[in-house]
Amino acid sequence: MDFDPNGGTANMVGNAVNSNGYIWKLSGDGIYQWAKYWGSSAVGNSVDVTATGEVYVAGAFEGVANGVGNQLALGITSLGDKDACFFKLSSSGTLQWAGRIGGAPESDYAYSIAATDDGVLIAGDFFPGGFGSVVDFNPGPGTVNRQGNGITDAYVLKLDVDGTYMWVNIHGGLDYDGARSIDLDSDGNYWLTG
Repeated sequence: MDFDPNGGTANMVGNAVNSNGYIWKLSGDGIYQWAKYWGSSAVGNSVDVTATGEVYVAGAFEGVANGVGNQLALGITSLGDKDACFFKLSSSGTLQWAGRIGGAPESDYAYSIAATDDGVLIAGDFFPGGFGSVVDFNPGPGTVNRQGNGITDAYVLKLDVDGTYMWVNIHGGLDYDGARSIDLDSDGNYWLTG
């Protein structure tokens, strides 16, 4: 795919799976700046940029996202069909950190991401794999297992600016529940829809 819309060429060749997620930066007048992608049946669902230019991305992936070829070296491996993924880039597109959450054997997604003063909020849904099953919500070396309430449940995950786990809230009943978008107001409250 050529990411330069202005007559130049900025080709990126995805991997052999059925989809690749991407993040693409254009200037205010539509001039190509840079583009990055991640593979393994991936999808990008949300992006947010801080006032100082850091870029947060949320999506999902399957398999290994290890930077083969010219893709982002997220260094993460899914446990289920798809796992939620999220990462932080500098304003020039340099990877700062990456994380994933999810469990086997089903799919988990990060649908929305919102930068805060002290980190980032991520919203999505997870498939606990059956009543009473758990998913680890700590993208770091520790474990923060949470039990699902139903078939799928919504979550809101808070990480600090370095991608370290802070807290998670689970929302849902016995059937299918999910969060699709999150935003913050001036009082620091977060708002969800799904």
